[in-house]
Amino acid sequence: MLQNLKAEIIRKFQTQSDFAIAVGAHESKISQVVRQRRRLSEKEAKKWQDALGCSLRFLAPAIKK
Repeated sequence: MLQNLKAEIIRKFQTQSDFAIAVGAHESKISQVVRQRRRLSEKEAKKWQDALGCSLRFLAPAIKK
């Protein structure tokens, strides 16, 4: 699990649900990415980066190669 990612989501948004609304994704997708069952496209990663105020490097383990 991407513990740092989950912690950052909770720190900034309090819930994964609120984060999902902020990035325009379904809550289940957030959970799947955090649990490393799904990866983000570059476009999705940019949305997540903007919402979290983090670097793409922070999200690198969750981005499709």
